[in-house]
Amino acid sequence: MIRKLAGIHITYSTIIALVILLMGGVVLCYFPMHQKTIDGLNTSLIHQWVFHNIAGNPLVIAWVFIICLVSGILFINTLCCSMTTLVSAAVKHSSINRWSFLFMHLLFMVVLVCHGLALISGHKTQEIELYPGESHGLIDGFSLTVDEINFVDDTRLISMKMKQSRKLMTRKTFHADQNIARVTLLKDQTPVKSQKVMMLHPLVHDDMRITLTRFLLEKNTGSKDLNGNTSNENQTRVKKEKIGAVFILSRNNFTALFFIAYGLLILTIIIYMLIRP
Repeated sequence: MIRKLAGIHITYSTIIALVILLMGGVVLCYFPMHQKTIDGLNTSLIHQWVFHNIAGNPLVIAWVFIICLVSGILFINTLCCSMTTLVSAAVKHSSINRWSFLFMHLLFMVVLVCHGLALISGHKTQEIELYPGESHGLIDGFSLTVDEINFVDDTRLISMKMKQSRKLMTRKTFHADQNIARVTLLKDQTPVKSQKVMMLHPLVHDDMRITLTRFLLEKNTGSKDLNGNTSNENQTRVKKEKIGAVFILSRNNFTALFFIAYGLLILTIIIYMLIRP
C-alpha cells in the first residue's frame, strides 16, 4: 500500500492537478467577488474564512478545499516516497546527489506542513488602515502607530481600483524600496520597536509580523460651512492628498520555520541542479 502511495504517477497527477487548480484561481481572480473572497484568506484563519463565505461564495470554498485535498495527497506521496526509496538509496549508495535529493523532499514536506498550520493556527487581523499620526490597538497590549509615510511615485497608482493599479505597478512606476511607512510598535504604551516598513519588508517582533499590503489615498478638498457650502477660502485652496497605509497583523509560531525551510529548499534545488550528472 505504501509503495503504491509512493508511486511516481501519483506525483505527476497531483502536480498537474495543482497547476490546473492554480490556473483556475487566476481565472477566478478576474471576477471581483471571487478575488475578494480569495484575498480574505490572508486576513483570517481558514475555519473563520469558510464560516463567513460558505453561503456567499461556495465556488471558491470548493476550489480551496480541492487544493488542500490535492496538496495533502502530494504530501503523503512525498512522505511514502522518502521512506521507501530515497532514504534507502541515500544510505546504500551514499552521495551528495542522493542526499541532496532526499533533503529536498524533506524540506518540501516541511513547507507543506507549515502552509497547513498557517491556515488553521495562529492569529490574523483584518486589514488595518492608518494615516500618519494615527494608532491602532493590536493584541496582548500591543499597539501600532504610524509616524510618517513617504510615497515617491505617482499617487494615481493608489487612487484607482486595486486591479487596475496592480496592472500598472511595474519596477519603473512603483519603487517598493522608496515607498515606506515609518511605524512604532508599542507595548502598554511603551515603544518596543520602530522601523521603516515596506512591501515585502514587514516589521517582525518575536512571532508577530506586521505587513504593509498597500497604500491609500484620501483627498481633502476643504471643509464646508454649516449650510454645507464650501467657503471662498477653501475654493481657492489646492486639493491636498493625504496618504495612508494598510497593514495586516499575523502571529504564528511556524512562520520562521516556514521561511527557513523555504529558503533552504530553493538552495537545495540549486545545488542539486548543479551537481547532478
